[in-house]
Amino acid sequence: MYSSYIKKILHDPTNALHYVSLIVKGYYYKIKYCIIKNNVEIGKRFLVRKKLSIRGIGRVRIGDNVYIDGTSNTVTPWTTTKEAEIVIGNNVFLNGTRFGCAKKIEIGDNSIIADCRILDTDFHSINPNRRNDQALVKSAPVMIGKNVWIALGCVILPGVKIGDNSTVSAQSVVYDDVPEYCVYGGNPARLIKKVPRD
Repeated sequence: MYSSYIKKILHDPTNALHYVSLIVKGYYYKIKYCIIKNNVEIGKRFLVRKKLSIRGIGRVRIGDNVYIDGTSNTVTPWTTTKEAEIVIGNNVFLNGTRFGCAKKIEIGDNSIIADCRILDTDFHSINPNRRNDQALVKSAPVMIGKNVWIALGCVILPGVKIGDNSTVSAQSVVYDDVPEYCVYGGNPARLIKKVPRD
């Protein structure tokens, strides 16, 4: 990944400072969270623009070649329980993505996740007299496949599985599974079209 940035620097030296800052911030957050928090693992060639906040008592694992862009919103892999786990694969781009994890959220390799919310828990009960009764709160793992693009403003709800090579269009609310090689969109999200497999 760094080789592509070096080529860009040589082609346009005025942007050299920008690429250096991504690398420096990546090291800063890697040192900050991997040393202070023993439940965080961050892979090689980690790049960060603006802000990243890792919070909670659960586990966060970030793969290699991950680029975090916290310009629009701080990227927040937040866990709420000790058994919670957020797994971000290799070559993933997170752009303002916000997480709420009580069980497990997994993002496959080569995915692009925009400024959206991914939640594996409802946090509160729909029972008006027992809003904070955790026994009544729905929680279920969220699994996002490889090479998935989730566009701006989406909400991914508990228990959703998104298949490989699929796209979720902007402002969609996903409460049910998305098959592989599909474009889904709307509220609630529905099939828009299938994507060619070539």
